[in-house]
Amino acid sequence: MSTTATIFGMAVDLDSWVKWATIAVPAIAIPTAFIAFFQVKISRAESRIATAHNIYNAYLQLAMQNPDLASADSNAIASSPMKYKWFLASMLFSFEQILLVTKNQNDWVIAIKSQLKKHKNHLSVSGSVARGDWKPELARLIKETVKG
Repeated sequence: MSTTATIFGMAVDLDSWVKWATIAVPAIAIPTAFIAFFQVKISRAESRIATAHNIYNAYLQLAMQNPDLASADSNAIASSPMKYKWFLASMLFSFEQILLVTKNQNDWVIAIKSQLKKHKNHLSVSGSVARGDWKPELARLIKETVKG
């Protein structure tokens, strides 16, 4: 026995509609779930990129405020050794955070290595480096820089 109803003056077999609905709902829900999943994934990736850019921008501002320290000028380091140590600590912390959020993307690794090379002399005798204070991702780049 089939159930019928009148909708807009037309007789409609409700059993057929129920059968179609059980097929249609998953057919619509599954692609929608995939789309939502990929949107979240893309949003996370964009957020990571924005975070890395913001961190690097803050480092660049610090470097512009202290160009002699950023370029590892020996006279500037000699006249302000503590300021240089704090500059380096800030730089290394920034780089560590960038590596964590970008998951060691090659373009970031290249940019960070180029900055580390300028400070190779200090990094080779740094207490925080010797103690292993930095995350493995950054510690590896420091080690490569000091050896290279």
